[in-house]
Amino acid sequence: TSKGGGAVDVQVINPKANAKGTTTTRMLGRIGRKSSTDAAGNLLSPSAAGAQNVTLSAQSADQANAGFSTASGGLITVTAGSSANADSAPVVTTEIGAGEIVASGDVAIDAIANTDADATADTRSGGVVRVTSFSANASADATVNTTLMDNSFVEAGGTLSVDAKHGVKTQGTPTPVALSDGTFDAASGVNVGANAITFDKPHGLQT
Repeated sequence: TSKGGGAVDVQVINPKANAKGTTTTRMLGRIGRKSSTDAAGNLLSPSAAGAQNVTLSAQSADQANAGFSTASGGLITVTAGSSANADSAPVVTTEIGAGEIVASGDVAIDAIANTDADATADTRSGGVVRVTSFSANASADATVNTTLMDNSFVEAGGTLSVDAKHGVKTQGTPTPVALSDGTFDAASGVNVGANAITFDKPHGLQT
């Protein structure tokens, strides 16, 4: 936040917020035992479950917020070249190494990322001459990986699921809201009398 009241007031503000954490879950050992055969393919020992159900999961919730607000009453006010930048770019990985997982029930292997980035810019002035040039930029770009490495072995007596997801509801996180991409129907979405535009989804802006 910046405030000024001089005859000439020049303000350049560039706040930045980055959320770029790394969350990793690795399974490098053994749960249970897979079956073994001899060179001719004859069964030597059957598989043995090491657990009823197995869940391996890496989850993250990353949020970046950046913003600035300026107020000035100077005769000449210039807010130029200012920008607020928020970037949420986590890396979430679940990896099964060269081990064994044998379960009598279900096996779930997943990586889940939830990201949010918000950037705001607000400038106000009561000066006679006012020049304003500022921007607010927000980006959310998660990398989500679920990997079964070479020589890994997974066997489920029930359901085997392998997922990599971005933007899904998990326990303790709010339900993601799909925002408008900015397009609208010019014929039905514009109300000239109310000076308003209606989008098919929430726009996410504050007034």
